[in-house]
Amino acid sequence: MMYKDLLELYDKLEPYNVVAPPAHTTITPKIGVLLDLYGNFMGATYVNETAIVPCTEKSEYRTSGPYPHLIHDNLSYVGNLPGYESRYELYITQLEDYVSHVDDALARAVCAHVKTGMLLAEIQPIISAIKLAIPANMIPIVFGIPGLKTTVSQAWSEYYVNQLPINGVCSITGEPAYIPEGYPKNLRKQGDMAKLFQLNSKKAISYAPICAPGYIASQKICHTLQWLTSAPDVTVGNDEGPLYNMIPLKEYAELRGANPANVRQKILRGTLPAKKIGSEWFLDINTPYTDARRKGEEP
Repeated sequence: MMYKDLLELYDKLEPYNVVAPPAHTTITPKIGVLLDLYGNFMGATYVNETAIVPCTEKSEYRTSGPYPHLIHDNLSYVGNLPGYESRYELYITQLEDYVSHVDDALARAVCAHVKTGMLLAEIQPIISAIKLAIPANMIPIVFGIPGLKTTVSQAWSEYYVNQLPINGVCSITGEPAYIPEGYPKNLRKQGDMAKLFQLNSKKAISYAPICAPGYIASQKICHTLQWLTSAPDVTVGNDEGPLYNMIPLKEYAELRGANPANVRQKILRGTLPAKKIGSEWFLDINTPYTDARRKGEEP
């Protein structure tokens, strides 16, 4: 039942952009690069926050193998460094194929700029200034364009998932599904290598149909667990528990007939209990709301 509880929780949280969609993973970038819509370099800065970025099945659980993420990755893929030309070529080929099928402004801008080969020279002053204790080829890079405030790509998630073949039966949902060769790691924190699912792919692919956790179900479950480890004081598996009582600010305001801006102000003043998860405020559905300006209510 735990897996189904996690799937239900994912579906509840997904509209509020607090859990990663399928075909995404987490990285901790060190340099952020800003481009314009045409791929021209606008600037770069030091960053050090976890980011959710588009990936492939193999790039998500890679160790040393040459499997690029889609857009944001370390310099050995995006920097066209000497000795890493093959990784750069794999990265560009994958990105070019994607932008030829999907209208994704960030991906298109990054593809145009990275192909100029100028990225390393442009960010070299920052690399020299921050003096990271990791080799240059391992420095994670994220890209952005004006007006885009996320590294998540729903367009990539939909495109990638739609390309996956049906090769077995999901042991969690009981439905036909794509069974991956591996599963997400870093469930508790980046770099811990913790996995929930394990599959001996070399043995499994000799049988038909394969019965194991499907790609989409495993992604949703693992991403929900990653969210849970970063969101304190929440529980799962009990409809009466505190997590299931939490609703987003806008929904709470509509339920109470209140102005969302007023609800937000109460939260910021500390007079209305709430939890900020990602970029969204969540409130317990049972928390009463009072507004001294409304007749018949006490301050």
